[in-house]
Amino acid sequence: MALSTDGTRLLSAGRDKQIIVWTLANGAELARLTGETQIVRALAVSPDGQSLYAATSDGFVVLWDLSAYVERQRYTLNDADVFALALTPEGRTMVAGLASGELSFWQSFSLEGLLEWAKQNRYIRTVSCFEISLYRLEGMCMTETPAATQAP
Repeated sequence: MALSTDGTRLLSAGRDKQIIVWTLANGAELARLTGETQIVRALAVSPDGQSLYAATSDGFVVLWDLSAYVERQRYTLNDADVFALALTPEGRTMVAGLASGELSFWQSFSLEGLLEWAKQNRYIRTVSCFEISLYRLEGMCMTETPAATQAP
């Protein structure tokens, strides 16, 4: 089970391979997310309340859109048996608790977020003229070499 971040919805899942979204105000069923072929073992709602991560017994974590109630993406954990999911408060890191007792950490970044992380961690390096020509970025590299000076 999982609660939405605004506290208005309860999400449940189990052996029936379905995820049900309930309203807490009156206990009514809002939506039924179907399509899984295995038992759904763990749920986690994103901090913004827009997404749901569901771990299945066959090693997948499925990302669901909670506004349209549709599957958005499917990640594999290499047949790991996931029993628990949690997201960090900013929503960039997901932690999966595995049946083996291990934890699996996943980080997600937008392109902008990845570039910002790389800048902050200094993983951006200068691109060589060879790489510039390889990736057809002509005009970004000086191709002329300075005249050689002769030793006397």
